[in-house]
Amino acid sequence: MYIKSYHIDNKYDIVAYGDGRGRVLALIWAIQASYGFGHKKVIFEGDNQTITRMINTKSSNPRLQHFLDTIQSWIPSFESIEFSFKHREQNGCADFLAKQAIKENTQWSLFHSCPYFLSPYVNNDYS
Repeated sequence: MYIKSYHIDNKYDIVAYGDGRGRVLALIWAIQASYGFGHKKVIFEGDNQTITRMINTKSSNPRLQHFLDTIQSWIPSFESIEFSFKHREQNGCADFLAKQAIKENTQWSLFHSCPYFLSPYVNNDYS
């Protein structure tokens, strides 16, 4: 599971949760990490449309309810928060990081600012 966080025009910090097991747990971790870094305006992008829809519509799901409730409880902690669905093709950063997670023997990675190797993907996703 990989999380990325970076600044765009000093307006928003964008965090994308990657592909793989524990999408919802990865999102919770991203929310908590963003809060810990002091980010107040955030956009969380994910490639799972069902999870994004459940969060945005406050849907219930017996299997995920505890996690969905945890996500909802963090929302008031931010000035602005969005959860958006992005197809993998539209989210080159998350796709690249998910593929890197398979290649590397690292449990997790967290970047306080955009690392150099992600710059081309960030610029492409932003345009």
